[in-house]
Formats: sequence, structure tokens, C-alpha cells
Amino acid sequence: MRILSVVALCGLLAACSCGERKANVEGPVPDSVLTVIDYKAFLAGLDAADVGSMTKAVRQYAPAFAKFPVVQRDSGYALFEAFYDRVDSAINAGMDRDTTNYEPLTDEEVRGLSNPVPPDLKAKNDRLRANGFRITSSEGIPFFEKDRAWLEPYFYKYLSTQMRQYLEQLRKEDDQRFTDDAAVLISATEFADRTVWWENFDKATPRFPLRASVNRIRKGYLTALMQGMDNSPVRDFETGRLSSYYDEAWRYLVAHYPNSDAARLLLPYHAAWQRADTAAVNVLLRTYRSSGQVDDWGDPAD
Repeated sequence: MRILSVVALCGLLAACSCGERKANVEGPVPDSVLTVIDYKAFLAGLDAADVGSMTKAVRQYAPAFAKFPVVQRDSGYALFEAFYDRVDSAINAGMDRDTTNYEPLTDEEVRGLSNPVPPDLKAKNDRLRANGFRITSSEGIPFFEKDRAWLEPYFYKYLSTQMRQYLEQLRKEDDQRFTDDAAVLISATEFADRTVWWENFDKATPRFPLRASVNRIRKGYLTALMQGMDNSPVRDFETGRLSSYYDEAWRYLVAHYPNSDAARLLLPYHAAWQRADTAAVNVLLRTYRSSGQVDDWGDPAD
């Protein structure tokens, strides 16, 4: 299971035609608007299935946006992030037809085992790395993932503090994978910390150009924290009661972040689990889902 980013375009861009340099307003069009339109058109013309398009995209960013205020620079990065997602999807879509043996690379990346790498595989890996991707695996299946350390020299000096915080958090979470094979990989306390980090960031950035992505990640963490995952369930299969992992995560979150929205939702939910009150657990979940605070992943108490 991979947490993916979804870009919400800024309000200014939503008022602009996707492929035209004209705006539906009277008077001259600001240069910043034309720049956004031009960069979006430039990205649309790149081949998303060619990882080399990433370098073309980053090299066009600074000449286009460096002269504008940070708000426009962040908006320009939001366009790049959407293209990053497109390339990610496109190059991974062809993996089922790829006959390359990536095991020497995944052994080192995932398990820390160093194996001899054939020259052709090394060249392919070098090209991936030079364009913002790396090879990894999930459930033994190789795939390409974003290497967010690659972004720093190209973008960070142009971006707002909030955008850099966002990118650094994604980088940290990519390097310390949250889940694999439908099982949670991080500690209970780290799970709680991440859940509240995204809640706080969402609240602090109401005009953030990637707000849809932030909201999706926030909700994803809270949903997983409350409902569990297939191979990390909230209900302990042996005892039929609340697992010690989620009990620790919930206690930690409420103790360390008592004023958070997550704590407010967890307090009655945790109490229902402690009473083994399945009906109350499911009623609370339905309430949280209907209010849009969590997604529907089934009823973990059943």
C-alpha cells in the first residue's frame, strides 16, 4: 500500500484556461499568470513515460518562477509535483512488462545486502537516480519510487517554509516506510506523531497549494490509526480484544496531544474498545465517516 500525493491547483490557476494565454478578465494579464500557464503547457508536452523528462521539468522551473514572489513559486512547484506524480504512475505502469532483474538493487535498497550489479542495470539505476527516482520493492515485487532528496538543490531555495516542511516530511516518510504488505511498519508512537503532524500542518496551511494532498494524507493516517490494516488489525486475533499496538498508539496520542482533533475522536472510541463494546465502536466509526473525518475501511470490531 503506498500513500500517493494528489495536487490541488491554486485558485488563480483554476480561473485560467489550461492551454491558452488568455484570461477571462479585462485588462492586461499579469506575467505570473502567463508563467503558470506556460509552465503547465510545457509539462503537458513532456513524455511522462520517459524518466528523463524529470530533468527537463526541473530545469525549466527556476527560469520561469525565480523572479516572482514565493506564492507564485509555490504554485509553480505544485504543477511540478503533479508532473512528478504523472511520471511515477507512467514508469510504474510498464513494470509488469519489464523483464529486468532488479534483485541486486532491491537487495541493497530494502535489505541492506550488497550484490554485484551488472553494468546495464547500474546504468539504468544511475539514470533513475539522476531523475528523481529509485528502485525498491513491496511484497517482493520491484517498483520505482520518488527519491525526494533529489528535489532539494533544484527547488528548496525558491520555496516557502511551509512547502519545504511539507517536502521534508514526505521525504522522511518515504525513507521510513509506513506500511508494506498491508502491515504497519513504524512504531506505535511514530504512528501517533505522524497522525498529529499532518493534522497540525493541515490546520496551519489553509491556503497551501497542495492542500488536497495534505488533507488526503491526514485522513489516511487517522483512518489507519483507528481502523487498522489487514495485517495489522486493531482487534487482536488471539484475544478478540484491542491489540496492544493500537492501545499504545492511542494512549500515547491522547497523553501527548490532548488538544488535537485526533485525541477528541479517540477518547470515546478507545473507551468503547476497552469495554469490548462492538456496537459503540461501530456507531462511532459511522459517525466519524459520515462527517468526513475518516474513510470507510470496514468495521474493525466485527
